[in-house]
Amino acid sequence: MFTLLLPCTIQAEDIYDQVKSDIRAERTQAALITLRGMVKKRPDDFHAWFLYGVASAHLNQYHRAIEAFRHVINLNPKLAEPHDNLAVIYNELGDVPAAVRELEQSLVKRPDNLVAEENLADLYVKMALKHYRSALKREPTRQLEKRYARLLQVRDPDVGSGRKKEQSIVSMPVEIARNRSEVDDDTTAGVQLKQAETDDVKVMPQDQPEKAAQLLESQVLDAVEAWRVAWSSRSLPDYFAAYAEVFEVPERFKSRQEWQAYKQRVISSKTFIEIEISDVKVELEQSGKRAYVKFFQKFSSNSYNGVGSKVLEMRLDDGTWKIVREDSVS
Repeated sequence: MFTLLLPCTIQAEDIYDQVKSDIRAERTQAALITLRGMVKKRPDDFHAWFLYGVASAHLNQYHRAIEAFRHVINLNPKLAEPHDNLAVIYNELGDVPAAVRELEQSLVKRPDNLVAEENLADLYVKMALKHYRSALKREPTRQLEKRYARLLQVRDPDVGSGRKKEQSIVSMPVEIARNRSEVDDDTTAGVQLKQAETDDVKVMPQDQPEKAAQLLESQVLDAVEAWRVAWSSRSLPDYFAAYAEVFEVPERFKSRQEWQAYKQRVISSKTFIEIEISDVKVELEQSGKRAYVKFFQKFSSNSYNGVGSKVLEMRLDDGTWKIVREDSVS
């Protein structure tokens, strides 16, 4: 157990226990105040950063949670648990491929993680169903329908048995969010990752349009923040995953492949990148499937610094907000 000498000679374990107690009692804001002080005094304390991520996720502040768990990974690359929590967050944000990548990384670091293995299998099924539906829309055939129907018959063996899958952090001062076995509403089969019982996503009723719009705006902002964090951390898979397949590349590029190669070369050449955005405004189309995000951006790196206004046009694509157009505004 790590111990931390603090004023009043309080052990770190006691601080962690208090923070855990605050989170479980839904005193999350109090926990965050404590944790902000801890990470400020000891920025290399990966235990505190991990708790910061958990507390942020409990408040649905997914962008802060993502950043905190990325800190944990940088400070202690051997840990699998931050990847597990990132998978939960990305799944809640609707970015299934990103969730899959995190679980695959988790299993590289901890191959005996049965819950991660099961959740990864569930996400593979979810992705397969999505592609089957897409293929059936384009060219419905009897063979495809049979395969799709067969996959719909997949059932989690624990559904209805009352047994819950549970995963807890090893050598960490907090329990990871429990993953509850639950039938996928969209397919009536399969199991989706769920966050902690106190942190489920609330689906707004259709008779509450204002709240529904607020939820959509929050999802858009989370997607933009995930894009910013991926860019800042130079995580190329997460960065490119933020862009839709139909992303409109700038005119100077002949194809998405050419644009992507250019971005990969430029981002990889930097030793560090810092992206700050402010004055963010979201405009939602009435359909609720397209949004325009305007903000002021500050870019800093070892070789270039720049500021300016930007507009991201985003589209809701199968439950995930993706960038379809990116413009700088003079």
